[in-house]
Amino acid sequence: MRFLSGLLFFLIFISLPGISQNLCTNEDFDSFTTLPNNYAQVCYANGWTSPSGVCALVVGTGSPDYYNTGGTGGCKPPATWWATVSPHSGAGMEGFAAWYSGNYREYISRQLSSPLTVGQVYTVSLWYTNGVSTIHGYGCNNLGIAFSSTPLTQSGGTPIAYVP
Repeated sequence: MRFLSGLLFFLIFISLPGISQNLCTNEDFDSFTTLPNNYAQVCYANGWTSPSGVCALVVGTGSPDYYNTGGTGGCKPPATWWATVSPHSGAGMEGFAAWYSGNYREYISRQLSSPLTVGQVYTVSLWYTNGVSTIHGYGCNNLGIAFSSTPLTQSGGTPIAYVP
């Protein structure tokens, strides 16, 4: 199982207990190909994608956002388009709609650096926040992470039909 899909602004670490091997590279979103300058540029953070397959704003599709303190406009924390929020550490973070009106969702995903082993115990930890927003009053009381041996896909902005 090598792909991770998650549901907000966050950092992820997946490792073996007692071993400092991190299986989620670029977990702080600090490594990038291009600094963000617009909505929905999830793929600018090295290794990160969206199961919808988009890396630009396409209305109605799951289009998560990449933020970096070196970005421009609403991509530059702490004053992003959607909330006042800063990365937990480093300069980068991802933002997504874990739930939005009309059952709309956004997800981020990436391939792990090595496959998970059946029977092995792993630790998953992450940081997430809703930030402070005057634009949207939505929150989420359920956050999930799914592991799959193949990439998950999303049609439009609908929930991914996958049971972890």
